Amino acid sequence: VDTVNHAIEELYPFETATGRYPYRNLVEYNGMFYGLTTRGGDNDNGVIFEYDYVNNIYNVLHHFDTPTGRQPYSNLIVDQNGNLFGNTNTGGANNWGVMFKYALSDDSYTVLHEFDFTDGGQPQPSLTFSQNGKMYGLSFRGGNVYKGVLYEYDTLTSTFTNKLNLSASLGGVPYCRMVEIATCPVVSTPFSVNDCSSFTTPQGQTASSAGNYVLTDTLTSHCGGDSLIVYSVFIGDTLDPVPQMATLPLISAYCEIDNPTLPYAIDNCEDTVYAIADVSFPLSDTSIHQINWTMEDNAGNQIQQVQNISWLEMDLTVMQNSNVLAVANANADSYKWMNCDSNTLVAGATNSIYIAGYNGSYAVIITMEGCVDTSECLSINSVGLTELSNSDWLVYPNPSSGKFNIQVPPNVNGPIEMEVVDVFGRVVLRKICTSDQENFIDLGTKKNGVYFIQMKNGSESVRLKIILKNK
Repeated sequence: VDTVNHAIEELYPFETATGRYPYRNLVEYNGMFYGLTTRGGDNDNGVIFEYDYVNNIYNVLHHFDTPTGRQPYSNLIVDQNGNLFGNTNTGGANNWGVMFKYALSDDSYTVLHEFDFTDGGQPQPSLTFSQNGKMYGLSFRGGNVYKGVLYEYDTLTSTFTNKLNLSASLGGVPYCRMVEIATCPVVSTPFSVNDCSSFTTPQGQTASSAGNYVLTDTLTSHCGGDSLIVYSVFIGDTLDPVPQMATLPLISAYCEIDNPTLPYAIDNCEDTVYAIADVSFPLSDTSIHQINWTMEDNAGNQIQQVQNISWLEMDLTVMQNSNVLAVANANADSYKWMNCDSNTLVAGATNSIYIAGYNGSYAVIITMEGCVDTSECLSINSVGLTELSNSDWLVYPNPSSGKFNIQVPPNVNGPIEMEVVDVFGRVVLRKICTSDQENFIDLGTKKNGVYFIQMKNGSESVRLKIILKNK
């Protein structure tokens, strides 16, 4: 409306598809206008619309429907955060209208309250913000004498309260909204505010550094007096970080903890706070059985957690059968056999099994997960133990796929006790041999590998190595 030239300019023609029958006033927020229509839209139950006056753009924000409220007859009101509030005349779970909120920040529509007639119905009058931070409104119908109610809604606690049942003598069947009138200056109860970095009141009073502040906004009342809204503000962080895990997992290690996973906590001001340990890494002191972690934010708020350590013992057991040594720990990273007499490594002896070629004392150096340890020394004195010459004995073929012929020297008299053992000393075959007959053994059913034929004749003995290679 051009009040100077007494002219009316059409800005936007309402239509059924995008809303028709606009009702009551527009509200302004951040240079945009917002309003309601009672009909039109997708469901012909009205819409919430936005109008950009500068660019002449009309946009539908929400289409009303029966389940969530329809046909609004009230004004919209808007708070400092860009939330629009209003009522619908009907719709909702009880079809007596709803109170709603539309958040411009994320374009979300929320039903705050569904009227059920006992607490009001058909809330046509618009809502009113009060200086106490709550909203008040009137319903056209409902209440205990069916002539409406005066109600209160607390947005902080989402609480709806029926404050007064209207009647013929108490303003029943109201059409107009309420107006709050201050009769004298009012100082509100201080609002307590905690913020990490800064806080600004609706009228622009700002606290932006750490500390305690009292900020006030001044509101001019309808009667000309001023009202003060007091904000008690603390800028800083007083909350402890919250650990990401309630209990830290057990750490198991053989001799050293290198770089464990750092625990962390979630902080309300800094997002993620990583822990600091009371020990240094890599940790090799096996007398320490727990790590104390501290997670502290920039404000000095901290939380501590304990993580237990289980130091594992490396299995250094070595099994011996004659001159064959076998390590019980088959899962180590590496093996190195050494001669304890000369304190030198045995060249090429890097397997879990070692067959000594000479009498002496031997041990194995085991490496596992970066940890190194040495077994006890074991003595071997059975290599070449015989009064018979090995060159007098003949085993053929060797290697063999199963059958071995054994030629006993002619100068050996009497029966010969024979045992065939594997590298672990387990007997796989026993037999009696003589020098005046053909002797043979059949190991075709045994596993491939090295075996030993042990021959005894009285106090004399000989040990022969054979190799089984099945096809």
